[in-house]
Amino acid sequence: MALITLNKSALPTGSVLQVQSTTKTDTFSGTSTSFADVTGLSVSITPSSTSNKVFIEANFVASNGAGGRSMYFNLLRDSTNIAQPSSPDSNDCTVQCNTIDYNYNVNIGKLSFLDTPSTTSATTYKIQYKQDGGTTYVGRRGDSDQRSVSTITAYEIKG
Repeated sequence: MALITLNKSALPTGSVLQVQSTTKTDTFSGTSTSFADVTGLSVSITPSSTSNKVFIEANFVASNGAGGRSMYFNLLRDSTNIAQPSSPDSNDCTVQCNTIDYNYNVNIGKLSFLDTPSTTSATTYKIQYKQDGGTTYVGRRGDSDQRSVSTITAYEIKG
């Protein structure tokens, strides 16, 4: 059987060149009121050209032990916040989840973003959280053993 080598430069713009993914099967809990890492919810990718883009998808569930509280989630490239709103506010974030008036209600955290990292160095994308009270849980409902996986995936897209 012959090995076929694909010439990436011959592929059209928009082609997916590589995929890196992390599946988090354990859970996370935290009480930080300033942005901090959600442990294990990160992925690294090394783009092959500075003109290529990276498409990020993340999916997770989150809950909070206190009713009426908000949870804020940010997407970062290394230590830089990306996918941010334009208004300057201390609670700016990529995704916000609210517990409304019920303790432990489950929220879906889902985000996608097309980034232009302009590098060929290893780049890490990660999720950070903060909250305004209670305990934030990722990958589980806080008052039960109901658990789910969390994922973050990076696709290198030819520019």
